[in-house]
Amino acid sequence: MEQSLNLKTLDEYKNFIVDVKSKINYSQTKIASTVNSALLMFYWELGKMISLKQKETAWGSKFIEQMAQDLKKELPALKGFSRTNLFYIKKFYESYSTSLVQLSGGQNDKIESIHLRYFKL
Repeated sequence: MEQSLNLKTLDEYKNFIVDVKSKINYSQTKIASTVNSALLMFYWELGKMISLKQKETAWGSKFIEQMAQDLKKELPALKGFSRTNLFYIKKFYESYSTSLVQLSGGQNDKIESIHLRYFKL
C-alpha cells in the first residue's frame, strides 16, 4: 500500500512548483509580446492599405466611415475598427511608415508604447 505524503512540506515539491510557475509566467509574457507585435504589424499593414487606397481611388472622404460600417456589419463581434480607430490606423502608418520597418524584436517596449498611444487599447 502506498504511503500518503504531504507534498506541501517537501522542499523538492515546493521547488518544482516554483519552476512550473516560472515557466508559465515566462510563456504568458512571451505569448503576449508575440501577439502585440503581430497586432502592430497588422495595424501597420491595414494603415498602408487604407492610405494607398485613398490615394489611388476617388472614393472620397466618406471611405473610412463606410469601411467601419461595413466591417461592423460583416464581423459584428470584432471590436476596434470604428471610424476613429481606422483614422488612427491610417495615421499610424503614415507617421511611422519608415521607422517601424527598422524596429527590431528587441524593442518591444517602444512597440508597446506606439501601440497604446495610437489605438487606445
